[in-house]
Amino acid sequence: MKKKLLFIFILVLVVFLIVLAVRFFWRERIVKKVIVDKVKRIDLNITVSASGQVISDKKANISSKTGGKVERVYVSEGEMVEEGDLILTLDSRDLKLAVNQARVNLQIAQLNYENAHVAEEIAQANLDKIKEGAKPEQIEVSEVGVEQAQEALEAAQRNLADVEALNADSLSVAQLSVDSAQEALNLAKKSREEVYNRTMVTDAEKILADQQYQQAESSYLMAKRNLESIQITNQQRYNSAKAQVENARKNYDLAQAQLNLTKSGATPLDIKTAEKQVIQASNQVKQTRRQVELANIGLKTAKVQVSNATLYSPIDGLVVQVNISPGEIATPGLPLVLVVSPNDFLFEVLVDEGDIAQLKEGMEAQITLDAYPDQKLKGKVCAIGFQSKVSPGGATSFPVKIKMEEKTENISFRLGMNGDADIIIGKRKGLLVIPLLALVERDEKELVFVVNPENIVEERIVRTGYSTEDYFEIKKGLKEGELIVVEGASELKSGDRVRWQKQ
Repeated sequence: MKKKLLFIFILVLVVFLIVLAVRFFWRERIVKKVIVDKVKRIDLNITVSASGQVISDKKANISSKTGGKVERVYVSEGEMVEEGDLILTLDSRDLKLAVNQARVNLQIAQLNYENAHVAEEIAQANLDKIKEGAKPEQIEVSEVGVEQAQEALEAAQRNLADVEALNADSLSVAQLSVDSAQEALNLAKKSREEVYNRTMVTDAEKILADQQYQQAESSYLMAKRNLESIQITNQQRYNSAKAQVENARKNYDLAQAQLNLTKSGATPLDIKTAEKQVIQASNQVKQTRRQVELANIGLKTAKVQVSNATLYSPIDGLVVQVNISPGEIATPGLPLVLVVSPNDFLFEVLVDEGDIAQLKEGMEAQITLDAYPDQKLKGKVCAIGFQSKVSPGGATSFPVKIKMEEKTENISFRLGMNGDADIIIGKRKGLLVIPLLALVERDEKELVFVVNPENIVEERIVRTGYSTEDYFEIKKGLKEGELIVVEGASELKSGDRVRWQKQ
């Protein structure tokens, strides 16, 4: 009997232990693992968020004021330059020819002015003598004046003949050089074509043929340019010599007229004619003086064009763009080289017009660049734009510039880097908050799962307020210190048992 009771007792104990083990095993299977945190009170920044990119507050788009072929580029992208460093030069040979031509024009204008001034003095002296009447010594002086004027006219005519002969000789030599260069170019072209038409030809032969052709072409262009320069110089020299002849002839005519008037005596008509000559001579002085002024302006302009063919950096900085190469044509006003100051980077954002009134210069901001998502940079608003812009999304926005005050060694700023900025417009103290992931939306309700001391969750309806990128403010439904699920909440329901660990 005792053995039977002992057997029954052992059997009941085994069954109990089996049931207990099954219940424990089943409970362990349905327990869900979650991450929890406590509802807490913290101070939150009130921010205005906007997207933008890195810009430079100090940059120089270097362009040419004159057009022309680029002769040499002295910088490359990524190179540091200082203010005044040479950036590039244009081919200035034609511009220098223009300076020479302007200088000759000035010399001719000055000579014409001097001649006109002399003619004015002669005309005035002639008028004075006519009014005074003729004297023997005056007649003698007038005769000497006629002789001197005749000698000057003959000298000017001889000079004109010499200039014409010199021009013909120099033009002939220059034309011969052009013809010779043209013939050499034709031969080089024909030779190159023969080389390329041969069935068996080496690359070295082709290169040699190309070099010979290019050299012949360069010699032809140089000879042609020299011919054009000589033609211009010859024409200017001829014009100057011819003007001297005409002025000498006028002076001779005036001297002869003065002698005639001196001998014959003055009549009212003679006096009137002499006065008219004085007026004409005076007007001629004014005209030639204006021509000298214009020629001076032309020379200065030509010199400025030559100086504009050499471009320098206006600032210290980094060369970030080189948009042209030697041999290409520079268009006036188009950017050729971009230099930016690496010490003057800003972050520019477009802020919606609904938020712009809340911003002030000096407000602090936090910047996150897409290239460095794990690093936050501090900055301050330094400029708020007055002219609106249309954002990429089509909204009316205003540009806001943020000076990045914190420099990080691990960050290498580059123009155009994208990112986001949170501009702090105020603070809210002691807000009851939960992490963003703790909030669950079901059936248009906002829910949070609260963990009780028995590790069973309770579904709690809450009302949220202000939010940031990390937290929701809780207006109603939770108390400070309550334990809530922050990860894994989307799979829970009221009554679920959980195994948790703190965030």
